[in-house]
Amino acid sequence: MSYLGSVRGYLEQRHELARQQIALRAMIDQREHIQARLAQLTNPSVVEARARELGYVMPGEIPLRVTGLERAAKQEPAPSGGGGFWGWLPDVF
Repeated sequence: MSYLGSVRGYLEQRHELARQQIALRAMIDQREHIQARLAQLTNPSVVEARARELGYVMPGEIPLRVTGLERAAKQEPAPSGGGGFWGWLPDVF
């Protein structure tokens, strides 16, 4: 029965190796994601688009901010009356 300890140790090592391989795969995926993001940031059009999202403008451009579009986009609610002779009454109140 002296081999039982060796078998137990072997199985524990296999389990630990499987866990480490899963962790390694996650790290490799993360590295590939970061490398892809870095490759995007070397593209001048991507950098310009990101800078414009942050509010930057090119030299010589005049920055403008348009406000009030939220209110203009809202439509007036439709009359809630069911029609008929008294249909106008709920809209008064």
